[in-house]
Amino acid sequence: MARDASPVTDPVLAELLDRHFAAQPRAMASALLSAVVCSWIMYGSMPTPMLAGWLAAFGIVNVVRSVTGRMAAATPLTQRGLVLRMR
Repeated sequence: MARDASPVTDPVLAELLDRHFAAQPRAMASALLSAVVCSWIMYGSMPTPMLAGWLAAFGIVNVVRSVTGRMAAATPLTQRGLVLRMR
């Protein structure tokens, strides 16, 4: 049996994604606080280069999350192109 390949826009999924990107800055702020506390706790027990590498990787991931969140929020709803395939 062939699948239906016609694009279908799902308004529920679009709303969930909008809420996710709206709450993303708050999640990133709490993640930053957790990273600072964890690095402060582990400072004496971990080698400094490893801790610095972990913090750098964490920073890069948060910058990428921030940029993608801003790009998604700046895109008009009519151009987001949220398309699902019916199974």
